[in-house]
Amino acid sequence: MRLALVLSFLSGAYSAVVWGPGEVRVLVGDSLTVPCRYTGYDKNENYWCKENILHCSDLVKTDGTTKDERMSIRDNQTERVFSVTMKDLREEDNGWYKCGIDIPRWVDEMSPSVYISVKKGATIPDLWGPVNVIGQASSIKTIRCQYSADYTDSVKYWCKKAGEDGCSPVVTTENKERENRTEIRDDRSKRQFLITISNLTAQDTGVYYCGAKGHSSLSDNRVPVHLNVEADHSEMSTTSKTPVESIPASTVGKPEKGNWRSTKTRRNSNSKESSVS
Repeated sequence: MRLALVLSFLSGAYSAVVWGPGEVRVLVGDSLTVPCRYTGYDKNENYWCKENILHCSDLVKTDGTTKDERMSIRDNQTERVFSVTMKDLREEDNGWYKCGIDIPRWVDEMSPSVYISVKKGATIPDLWGPVNVIGQASSIKTIRCQYSADYTDSVKYWCKKAGEDGCSPVVTTENKERENRTEIRDDRSKRQFLITISNLTAQDTGVYYCGAKGHSSLSDNRVPVHLNVEADHSEMSTTSKTPVESIPASTVGKPEKGNWRSTKTRRNSNSKESSVS
C-alpha cells in the first residue's frame, strides 16, 4: 500500500495536476470513455482506481496490468490526456473512481473523485450534452446541448452551479439570449441549442447546466457540463509538483463526499494483477 494525495476543493474550485469529469451517467450495458487530463509527469505510468472507504484499488494501469477485462487505458502524451474505457457497464460499477499518476518513492498525484452512475433504462434521455468540455484561454468555445421533441417549445437556458443545489442563470432563450461574453441560440429544426462563450478566462472554469424549462406535463430538465479553461501549454510547468490548473468536480444527484478539505487516502495496488491481452 502507498499513500496517495487526494486534492479536495474549497468553495467549488481547486487546483490539480490531474483531473477528470466530476460525474458520468450511462445506462446498463453501455460503454464509456473517461478523459483524465494532466499538466506534468508525462513519462510516468497512469492508472484508474476505485475508492472503497480508505483505499483506492487499482483497476487498470498504463504499464499493461488490469484487474477487469472490461477496462482499458491509453495515454496520449502529446495531448497530455489518458483515457479510460469501461465496457459492458453494470449497476455494481456505480461508485467513486480516481485518475492517478504513479510517482515511485513519492506521493502519487490523484484527481478529485469521479462518480460513475450506471442506471437501468432503454430510452434516450430527454436532454443531453457533453460531460467534459476543454477550452483554451482567450478563445471561443461553442457547447451543443440536444433535446427530444417533447422539449421543442421549452425555454432553454445555461446556468452555473451555485452551492449544493443552486444554479445561477447566465443566459436564456426567453429574454436574455446574450450576456457579456455568453450567447445562447435554439435551433429547433435540429433539436439543439448552442451556447457560445467568447474570450474564455480561467474564471469561466466550473460546473454548468444545459437546461430546458418544463411545460404542460413536462418537468424542468437539466444536465451537468464540466468546463475547464486551460492556459497556453507553453506557460505550464512539466516538472514541478505545484498545481497549475483547476477544474471542479460535480456530484449532481449524489451526496457530497464529506467536507471539502485536503485529506489523505490509501491506494491499494498489492492485489493480484493480470496482463492486458
